[in-house]
Amino acid sequence: MKYFNKEDFAQIIIGSTVVSLPIAFTKEFWDLSFSLPIYNIVLMVVISLIFIMIYTAFIVFESPKVITFRIIIKRTILNYIITIIMASIVLITINKLSLFIDTLTSIKRILILSFPASIGSVMFDGLDKEG
Repeated sequence: MKYFNKEDFAQIIIGSTVVSLPIAFTKEFWDLSFSLPIYNIVLMVVISLIFIMIYTAFIVFESPKVITFRIIIKRTILNYIITIIMASIVLITINKLSLFIDTLTSIKRILILSFPASIGSVMFDGLDKEG
């Protein structure tokens, strides 16, 4: 992608990890993965993607007229995928991700943790402007 480099990759990793680490250690987070319905988790994913897209268009690139919508979509998806991977790594590190034992709860934990982590990742990514 024309506007994605190693620095952006590192900023997304750092931003998502910094935000997800303290949240992953709370009991409330673990309980949410059992009690929160799938509908709410899907809504969290949609809100995350919209936030990343808007922040990328207006803060990271500063001028959405110069950037095509396709580039913003690609960057949003790439940002969210990296965030999901980092949220998974955080959960594996603290032994709270058991994909083969309780798959649904594990997926819910990844997606719930990715909600705040995605906001952190895009904000760290916005530290250097791309415009």
